[in-house]
Amino acid sequence: MSMVLVTLLLVVLAEGTEKAGGLNDAYMLIKGKRNYEALRVLEQIIPDEKEKPLYYFLKGLALKGVKHYRKSVDFLNRAYITAKDRRLRELSLYHRGLAYLLGGFYYEAASNFRLFQREFPRSGLIEKVYQYYAQATLKTGNYVESLAYFRKAKESPETLFGKAEVFHRLGLYKTAYEIYRKGIISYETYMKKHPDILYYYAENLRLMGKEDEAKPLFYLLMESNLKEKAYLSLGLIEYAKGQYDNALAYLRRAALSPDRVIKRKALLYEGEIYMKKSDLKRAKGFFLQIRKDFPYTPEQDWALVYLARIERAEGNYLNSEGYLKEILFGKKPTKEALDELDALITTLIKSGADEFERVWKECGNWLMSPDRENTLLKAGDLMYERGGDFVRVFRYLIKNGSTRAKNHALYRMGIFFGRIGNNEKLSEMIAGLEKNGGEKRLITRLKALRAINASDGESALSLLSSIEKPEKTDLDLLLQIPLHGLDPEGFVGLYRRFAAALSVAPDYELIGDYLKRKGRLTEGYKYYVLALKRNGWKGGRLLFKAAMTGGERDLIRLAASSNSNTYSEMAGALLNEMALKEKVGGLL
Repeated sequence: MSMVLVTLLLVVLAEGTEKAGGLNDAYMLIKGKRNYEALRVLEQIIPDEKEKPLYYFLKGLALKGVKHYRKSVDFLNRAYITAKDRRLRELSLYHRGLAYLLGGFYYEAASNFRLFQREFPRSGLIEKVYQYYAQATLKTGNYVESLAYFRKAKESPETLFGKAEVFHRLGLYKTAYEIYRKGIISYETYMKKHPDILYYYAENLRLMGKEDEAKPLFYLLMESNLKEKAYLSLGLIEYAKGQYDNALAYLRRAALSPDRVIKRKALLYEGEIYMKKSDLKRAKGFFLQIRKDFPYTPEQDWALVYLARIERAEGNYLNSEGYLKEILFGKKPTKEALDELDALITTLIKSGADEFERVWKECGNWLMSPDRENTLLKAGDLMYERGGDFVRVFRYLIKNGSTRAKNHALYRMGIFFGRIGNNEKLSEMIAGLEKNGGEKRLITRLKALRAINASDGESALSLLSSIEKPEKTDLDLLLQIPLHGLDPEGFVGLYRRFAAALSVAPDYELIGDYLKRKGRLTEGYKYYVLALKRNGWKGGRLLFKAAMTGGERDLIRLAASSNSNTYSEMAGALLNEMALKEKVGGLL
């Protein structure tokens, strides 16, 4: 229809003018696909205002025919803007969209064909417009829109294989495969003439695990302009089979492609294979090349992740962090980058490496996510022990974590507030644990700490006594209890029970000190003696305490003869005093 319309336009717009013959000649040359000759004819014509729309249109068609799509769009746009005839505007808009599509300007093509549907909904070209619009939206990734218009257009090889490609790109490989099989039966000749369709069908087979069927089809593409894509796919087939040397042979050929997408993919897979072969030095070479030559691409992100992984494996933790920071601070980080950062932080926690503090300070914020609470718990615990911003981590988990993570964070923060004497905040943590159904043992421990801070030793002792399976923390808390007013038997009995449960040797000196302060000198003396027996009757301080409690001269002599300057001097002075008293008593 379009060429008939052009003929009519030539008559309507140019009949009777001296350039009519030239425009008609150009049109006939375009019709015969002799576009370069048509351009030479048009170069000789200087159109007047009336002829300009048709002149622009014909020149746009000729430029499209020689694949100068940018210039073609320019002239077809001029024709569309300047034309007063509705038929010429329709044709100009249609061919402008086609030039956009053929030139790879897919967003512009989609916009153009949307405009065509609004302006010329009853056009005889509307079926073709549906098809081209579907193809353009397919290339832009708008698969829902694309599929809707492929279905809206009449069935043709283009629409059928277009639907198959949509399903293929959506990952619905089985559905795509069924459509491709239907297309092979109905349009076998068409398929053979279009390498791109053959390529997507072969890719569909590869991704469905039908490698043996896919390989011959990729070989058929070796003489086409898609041979580098075929090499890449063949390399991936061999890679999946573990045939690394064969895969590398194909990937090296693919890496020679002028197409930057194919090249960077091939380089990435080569690096991956060398990682599989434990040749990390060669693998790094490929990843560094991608990092340098292909910035801001998905392959660069993967290369940086792999570089970080290699550096982490080699113990170069700050180098690993450096590569990850290129992703983290460049744009929205990929899941793979965050996973590698998670692995780096976990490695640093397990190894206790000094680099943890720096890496966490610079990058830890990226892991503040509920789905990474396990790592956050480990990081928070390490900073709790070594010093660091554990408060922010635990507060985040209290607000966003699972019940398990919340309770752990509440407990840790409770211990922290208890240690700094903030019973008000400690009570809030206890209330949170009770509300969440926290472990009774942990709640009891926090309540005991609160009682200790309030100098309520009796309540603290009672709370700790209820713990059946004590931990070292419970023993530490027991030793913090203010002892005044406490029942000696209760404290000593609980202390010995905790020590036995933890397989810890009781501190007899500590018990002796406690009993001595309580005025229970005889019992205190017994514990000092037990401590001395354990120490082989050594230790000036302990000897002096026992001597002062039991009053035995032999112990005082031992204390005086010990190597402890202070206590030996004090014991010596005591012996002298005792001797002097005896001498004075004898005189009296």
